[in-house]
Amino acid sequence: SLVPLHEIPFRGAVQQGALALGDVDGDGAVELIVGTCDGELFVFKYSEQLAVAENLGTMTCVLVGDLLGRGQSDIVALSGEGDCFVFTLQEESDAADTDSGTVSSGPHSPQGSPPRSPHLSS
Repeated sequence: SLVPLHEIPFRGAVQQGALALGDVDGDGAVELIVGTCDGELFVFKYSEQLAVAENLGTMTCVLVGDLLGRGQSDIVALSGEGDCFVFTLQEESDAADTDSGTVSSGPHSPQGSPPRSPHLSS
């Protein structure tokens, strides 16, 4: 039988392909990344929410991998509206150096399509 280990406080509907597992903070442990139909992208470690991005459109696909070749995992999120967002989770000390106090670089959208949300924030 299944034994519950963690309950993740989560709201919203999720498409089948809009969740992924991967080490996005570089500590060797796996995080859960979930995109919602309401345009939110959440990063969880165990039952703690590490970061969130909003206003991304209907999240249909979420992937994790070293897309930019930096030796660090990135989060790729695709929306049903045709946008592709690429996020990276930064250390808190790095976030203090940014103007907005967020924990990531901005998303990359298709040419001619402005990003809907500039940062993945804690």
